[in-house]
Amino acid sequence: MSGASPSTLQRNLAALDQVEPELARRLRWSVASDHVFQQGGRIVLKTGASAQPLLVTSDQMFHRIFKEGPCARVVICGVGLGELVESALQFWSDVPVVAWDRDPWMLRILLSRADFTRPILNRRLRLLLGPDLLEFACAAGDRVVRHPVLEVVYARELEAWQSPKPRRMVLMCTEGLFVGDVSRDLTERGYVPWRVEVSRVDAAEFNRTARVVQPLFGVAINQTVGLPEVFESLGIPLLTWEIDPAVDWLPVPERSVPHSHLFSFRRAVAETLAEAPHGTVTWLPLAAPEHRRPLALSAEERDRFAADVSFVGSSLVGRARAYAQRVLKQIRRWLRTTGGDPATAVSRFEAILAHQRSNPDVWCLPDAMQQHAPGFREWCRQAGLPSDPLLLLGELPAAEHRLQVVAALAPYGVQVWGDPGWQTVAKQGVTFRGLAGHTHMLTRIYGCSRINIDIGRLYQSDIVTMRVFDVLACGGFLLAAHSDELGELFEIGVEIETWKDREELVHKVRHYLGHPDAAQQIAERGRQAVLKRHRLTQRVDRMLQVAGLAAAQSE
Repeated sequence: MSGASPSTLQRNLAALDQVEPELARRLRWSVASDHVFQQGGRIVLKTGASAQPLLVTSDQMFHRIFKEGPCARVVICGVGLGELVESALQFWSDVPVVAWDRDPWMLRILLSRADFTRPILNRRLRLLLGPDLLEFACAAGDRVVRHPVLEVVYARELEAWQSPKPRRMVLMCTEGLFVGDVSRDLTERGYVPWRVEVSRVDAAEFNRTARVVQPLFGVAINQTVGLPEVFESLGIPLLTWEIDPAVDWLPVPERSVPHSHLFSFRRAVAETLAEAPHGTVTWLPLAAPEHRRPLALSAEERDRFAADVSFVGSSLVGRARAYAQRVLKQIRRWLRTTGGDPATAVSRFEAILAHQRSNPDVWCLPDAMQQHAPGFREWCRQAGLPSDPLLLLGELPAAEHRLQVVAALAPYGVQVWGDPGWQTVAKQGVTFRGLAGHTHMLTRIYGCSRINIDIGRLYQSDIVTMRVFDVLACGGFLLAAHSDELGELFEIGVEIETWKDREELVHKVRHYLGHPDAAQQIAERGRQAVLKRHRLTQRVDRMLQVAGLAAAQSE
């Protein structure tokens, strides 16, 4: 990262070697840094789909450091770029400072920006990393200072630190969608969640975290290769809920993992992995979190978010093009490896796509790939390539299908929220409204739209998307892409409406714009169905039950 000084970092680590050698070793372990970067001249932290500046303003510094009276010790929770630590050491010249961060990269940034060798060696500055906080106790006279940005990001860890012992710990192994919702649900059940980003920290740091936290079980949102085996070696149950589409091959543990319980939002995945060495594999549809509900909105909010017809979601455009180019390169490599003619790669690639595009509303890429590149897909698997070329290439027709469907609704004033890829259909009359925040904006858009549209990926016509549960929970009317699974979860035509092709979609949009009362009645029945059967807490109930943890929960 720009601004970091390797020489300063090494001097500080050398000092730390003398007083806290184990921590110094942990800070030298590998750690990902792509979540902290420069943007518009500022250093920002990526959290979910947003990026927040890490800089502490002078006003925040005044209220958190300089304005406070005397204290025996300063405990800083979340070091960020280090301004709070530096200011505390300077402002209180003889007061010990303890600085904690969940993220080893943040501590490395701190140790790269200033020379802390003297306060480290004289033990005036003490650093804590990750689960060290659970073993640290405040004393009378301590002043706790929370980083203005990171106190929100690390809210669950700070709550865990302050929770009374004994703690019923749960290790939350990933960041992203649903992690916060599942953490809140587990907290209400009396558990204490602690998060660790397994894709960013070194395996040794993860193992140490598990030893310190001593969780009753772990929870992961979406599969991480190798994670079930790690939990099995620790003798800790792992509950994994797959909630997002993936282009990688279905991961299968290398050995028996009876403590692993996999839950997939796709029935086909659950059925395919039924013979995998997991303890259990279960179909578990998505659900609506508690914060999805009808809101009392101001007139200004209704004007801002109102739409006759709306769609919220990715255009898939940018990623789809990159994936397609990757598949083309793989076809060339396959041909060279198997004695084929690499010069035919482009023609084969284009023939596969032409086959699919001839019937754009029906998923026929598997037949096209087998016809024009027989054996290619299996070669990719045997070659150890991480992703399924069928799904990689499938993102392109999925993106084209999504754009075409939305463009067909332009005469009805369709508005879309999502990524800039939607600007490609703006000239066809589609209104692009920009990004939609997942928490607050989505709820308002769903509730203020007369008709919400659901468009899944073309190659996943069997699933029920998260959008379905969210829209209905907000009291919105939804025209959902047809799937067989949808009929198992909702009563079609009573609790939800569906469409199978663009012609039917346009017809139903026209009909329900002209019959708003009928749309509202269906929307209300759909909301009641979500409340009764499809809340996130009911899915957590199911996971704990399948994993045999329901009894432990009630003890």
